[in-house]
Amino acid sequence: MAGVLASAASVVVARPARAGIRGLIGAAEVAMMKPGAVLINVGRGGVVDDAAVAAALAAGSLAGAALDVLPQEPPDADDPLLRHPNVLLSPHAAFYSLESDEETRRRAVLGVIALAEGRRPDGVVVEGRGA
Repeated sequence: MAGVLASAASVVVARPARAGIRGLIGAAEVAMMKPGAVLINVGRGGVVDDAAVAAALAAGSLAGAALDVLPQEPPDADDPLLRHPNVLLSPHAAFYSLESDEETRRRAVLGVIALAEGRRPDGVVVEGRGA
């Protein structure tokens, strides 16, 4: 991973927060990143050490950060990432819209209708287990 961090202009983190994954990108990893790189976290809060990111941004070693998640949501009002001009923060709910809500409801209704008619609903990912 050190080679990737040292050479990439941008690093995208999309890992879940599982045991052993928290702090995957910490101060040491941020320090390995190519000067002027951008760090993007769309995984889970806590996978990236936000304090290390804030320090690297303040020092100028990172050009920017785009964070879709934070370890604490909502963040404290004095969180330095909230005020940094080179940080883009978005809620981990980018797909939410009126259209996506309507589509979710429509699919749920179609699933119920399929079950009532004895059919398998579309989009089943994990089959249930019988008793």
